[in-house]
Amino acid sequence: MTGAVTGSGSFDGSANLSITTTLESHNHDDSYVNISGDTMTGNLYFSDNSGVYSSKGGMLAYVASSGLSWTGVTDLSNVVVLGTVSTSAVIRSSTDDLYHYNHNEGTRYKILDALNYSSYALPLSGGILSKDGRNILTIHDTNTSTSNRGGWIKFSSEGTSNYLAVGINTTAGSFFEYIVNGTTYTLKIDNYGILSYQNNPVIHSGNVSSYAITSRGYIGTTAVQANSAT
Repeated sequence: MTGAVTGSGSFDGSANLSITTTLESHNHDDSYVNISGDTMTGNLYFSDNSGVYSSKGGMLAYVASSGLSWTGVTDLSNVVVLGTVSTSAVIRSSTDDLYHYNHNEGTRYKILDALNYSSYALPLSGGILSKDGRNILTIHDTNTSTSNRGGWIKFSSEGTSNYLAVGINTTAGSFFEYIVNGTTYTLKIDNYGILSYQNNPVIHSGNVSSYAITSRGYIGTTAVQANSAT
């Protein structure tokens, strides 16, 4: 016998041979990960198109260089895939937020969840936008392919086609548009500051002299004289 095993054998003249062995030294516990659980002191590497699997949940982590495809996913090349569809996946942490680190930018971004998203977005149940100064909310149309650009907010009535829109564009100016039962009602201020309803100018103290006789007897700059009947 050679190596780390030593021993001796004896033959008593019968059909049996008795061998006694002794394992003098070994380093299996220090050199290999124990299947019952252990701690690695170095890194664990996977070759391309291989990963970690669970007997219950299937794939847990996978290094894909090519050849991996899922329904609805067009490109799974050169990615690391985490999670499984067989069971629920849980990311566990302390009370701190989770972050995504963008290596190319050298910046980390907070991952939003049910506990912190309200600091960045309004919930569907409603909320309040707050900001110091002006420009609390700005809506801007970035489509530069058309001259009729702008942005608007639409308030709709659930279960109907009725809605109220408040917005602005480069052609109409600022407008309120209300549609009820298929009829559109529009109040707008055009780019020249003219207020109109259904494309008809709204008469007010600033423009009444252009449309009606004023208390001084003028329409515009023309004096109006009333003659008594004889």
